[in-house]
Amino acid sequence: MEKRTLHLDGCWEFKEFPASARRMRDLEDGRWLPAQIPSSIYTDLIEAGCLRRFDLEANPEDFHWISERAWIYRRQFDLDAEFCRADTAELVFEGLDTVAQIWLNDKLLGKTENMFIPHRFELGDPLRCGTNTLLVKFLPAAAHAERLLKRYGPMSTHHYGDPRRSYVRKASYQFGSALGPPVPGCGIFRPVRLEAWNAARLENVHIRTIDCDEHCADVGVAVAVRRSSGHDMTPLQARLRMTGGALTIDQTLDFEGRQGRNTTVIRIERPIFWQPNGHGVPHLYHLETQLLDGSGKLLDVQNNDFGVRRVRLRRDKEAGGRSFGFVVNDASVYIRGATWVPLSMFPGTHTDGDYERLLTRLKEAHVNMLRVWGGGYYEDDVFYRLCDRLGILVWQDFAFASAYYPDRQWFLDIVRDEADSVIKRLRNHPSVALWCGNSRADYLHQSGHLGQGRKFYGRGIYHSLLPERLNELDPDREYLPTTPFSDSKDEDLNAPAEGTCHFRRVWDDFAPTREYLFEPSELPRFLCEFGLRSLPDRQCLERVCPPARLVCGSAAIEKHDYQADGRARLARYSAELFAPPASLDEQIAQSQVAQARAAKLCVEHLRACNERNGGVLIWTANDCAPAAGYSAIDASGQPKALYYYARRFFAPVLVTLEVDRDAYLRGRLTGSGVVVVNDRPLPLTATVRCRCMDFFGRTLDGVEFPAAVGPFATSPPRALPRALAGPHSPNRCFVQIEVITEAGTVAENRFFYLPDKYIDWPRAMVDMRITAQASSWTVVLRSPTLIRDAALCAPEAGIVSDNYCDIAPETPTQVRVRFPGPAPSRHIALKLRSAPLGLI
Repeated sequence: MEKRTLHLDGCWEFKEFPASARRMRDLEDGRWLPAQIPSSIYTDLIEAGCLRRFDLEANPEDFHWISERAWIYRRQFDLDAEFCRADTAELVFEGLDTVAQIWLNDKLLGKTENMFIPHRFELGDPLRCGTNTLLVKFLPAAAHAERLLKRYGPMSTHHYGDPRRSYVRKASYQFGSALGPPVPGCGIFRPVRLEAWNAARLENVHIRTIDCDEHCADVGVAVAVRRSSGHDMTPLQARLRMTGGALTIDQTLDFEGRQGRNTTVIRIERPIFWQPNGHGVPHLYHLETQLLDGSGKLLDVQNNDFGVRRVRLRRDKEAGGRSFGFVVNDASVYIRGATWVPLSMFPGTHTDGDYERLLTRLKEAHVNMLRVWGGGYYEDDVFYRLCDRLGILVWQDFAFASAYYPDRQWFLDIVRDEADSVIKRLRNHPSVALWCGNSRADYLHQSGHLGQGRKFYGRGIYHSLLPERLNELDPDREYLPTTPFSDSKDEDLNAPAEGTCHFRRVWDDFAPTREYLFEPSELPRFLCEFGLRSLPDRQCLERVCPPARLVCGSAAIEKHDYQADGRARLARYSAELFAPPASLDEQIAQSQVAQARAAKLCVEHLRACNERNGGVLIWTANDCAPAAGYSAIDASGQPKALYYYARRFFAPVLVTLEVDRDAYLRGRLTGSGVVVVNDRPLPLTATVRCRCMDFFGRTLDGVEFPAAVGPFATSPPRALPRALAGPHSPNRCFVQIEVITEAGTVAENRFFYLPDKYIDWPRAMVDMRITAQASSWTVVLRSPTLIRDAALCAPEAGIVSDNYCDIAPETPTQVRVRFPGPAPSRHIALKLRSAPLGLI
């Protein structure tokens, strides 16, 4: 019999576990409520009508009782006689959050206490033909961790967040962080299934690129099987079929006697490499593995996509330190990326479509790497499949962040099982480029932020256990024990001269954003964390604040800033550029543009210095809570100004202006000058045009010069002429820089001489014209003043965009927006923001 699978997602029932229950029949007292699995206890209660989503998100502190109680879920399902006659039947939970007991037909199958791994239970007598009843009881994870904390004691007197989070293998952000409130909760947050099989099943197929060049690639395949009881000596055969790139290659592997693992090497002639975003096509091959018994009967099938690629870190010794950069298929790749955090405070409540929309947006912003943060969880399979398909490299943290962790044997055993499970699940994905042992734990210990004790609790996990497991299970990938990271034993781990750097002085320490213009000795080799926070879109704030309280300074909004002194920081960095806001909408826009301008300043400076800097990861790409956050895209999926800025400062061709740190203070754009970055595989021959323009689009002065930049190279800086660098009226003009080739403008940038609050802005008047074609319609907006962004609303055409419509200005005062489909005959609303709110 071929392996059969019964999916148990969908309709379940749940209720609070009765405190008085002692026997199974006691569970019949009280009403069972419907639930859709996968889910979270919070969303199950919302869907069942027990609480309102608005109340939960607006006042999460009122719902701690949910996490303090036990809950039980129930599912009934029917099985036929053939299913029950199988040699082996197994119940598989892909994700249980977190401390659970599983019962089938009144028999306890097992217990779980780790949300990061799948749980598999072999079934025997409890399985019945006909109706079966499956129960999952969740115990409060925080209470479970509290008992362990009391038993073994605290590891520090200084904690980043709730000290209980270190004692339970549950996403630490659920205990509260700068990203969101504490809502530990519970739930069946990933799929559930029942498997039945005879003789044997495929346990794991490991695919790795052993060696490759443009002529051929050797791909190693290791197949592991699991035999059922009584079939230890059954002969088995695995048939492999690799397809892709107009190739089909077949091989077989024979399993004799008790053999449970076999390997082979498949040679691919003239392979098509998997390439990261911006460097080529992320080509995927496909491997189908069939397991057959000695008579040729099909027992099991597994399908895997994989890529032929080779990724390594470049760590060359250089003057003043060591380089840190990624090399993919023997080509250096400058990293343009961000940190990925969970999509929601409630695991299990997002869909495949949510992942695809967000990751596609990031690809379109030229992102080529995402760091999966250790304070969250190992992502769903769909996340890694999409990264494979989109060419987005993944830096994968293990789930340890900003804390000490126990180094007792019982905890190390849990971590070992977790590491084995996670490594085997993710190692076939070509997108996964690097493993990292933890986020900030080593640095916080070294700097004394976790207390003044000398013992580093958990050090053996990152510096011994994890590298040992990777060396055995995934030896081809690079590993860092921590970030920030430095090779030198004597150096500050966060020193910029080696390894990875987290730059927190701007924002955390209230330093001015001009400190992003690093001096040569301070320039990070690889900037792994930096960024400012901003308010989310109004639509996101409406999830947590009633309409009457959507005003500046509203306590209903400010309570959702989960960083200490976060409100003061928002005001401080907005004040660098703007006068105090007159409305909430203006406050939102100011905070977002201040965030985006700071990121632009930092990223463009680092890219102009890419001979030393190997890449940058913005903190963060997305948000998990409707709150003020660091993200480029807020928790409602709305892009902030930072996202649209990133589409330009992460673009393959960048033109920027390297200025002195005090340029804004003096109203003169003095510095080393114009730099063109060509992050493409083809040489760039172009004309660079620099113009001083007023806000009516008139050119006041200008200069042009040729530029020839090689593939993945940077031009030497060229200083602006004195008249352009310091005009007579810097409050009435700006600098426009364009890179123009025979194909048109391939890059552009704009710079103010002064902060926005000191600029004399003219009033804007708008002319809008609509042109309809057979299959599309175009809106042209013309303004006598500089246009920053526009938002159009055309309900008849299905277009509703209230913030930062993604437009590409044809000139600084004209934009053309093309929409598919027929033009609407009426009901077009227009919002136009001119330069006072910033420049894209």
